Amino acid sequence: CKPNMCLDKKLNLTDEQKVKAKEIRMKGHEQIKPLFEVLKTKQEQKRAIINGNLNKKEQLETIDSLNKDIRTLKQKIREVRAENSKEFREILTPEQQKTLDKMKVQARKDFKKNHKRFPGPRHCPCAR
Repeated sequence: CKPNMCLDKKLNLTDEQKVKAKEIRMKGHEQIKPLFEVLKTKQEQKRAIINGNLNKKEQLETIDSLNKDIRTLKQKIREVRAENSKEFREILTPEQQKTLDKMKVQARKDFKKNHKRFPGPRHCPCAR
């Protein structure tokens, strides 16, 4: 099933809560979509510079500037998601909040178990 549908069932959301949850998700999506588009553009620019003809100093300076922009965009996305999550929690009953907290703890455990971190620099052009 779709993740949101499973969440609705596991939390036993009322019809009213489902409507509010969908509104919250859609608002978050509308806020995040333009940020992702800019992020994608910055990442494409970074790849082009790595594969381009700039001298090493210019390349590093430009990549450094793009990395700062990318970090800022990712931070904004995290902030929108955090606010979105906070709004969602506010529509839940205390019991539903406890269930959600347990689900998050389990999801983190599952993620750590299934996604071992890659040792070393992932995005460094010199590591390729």
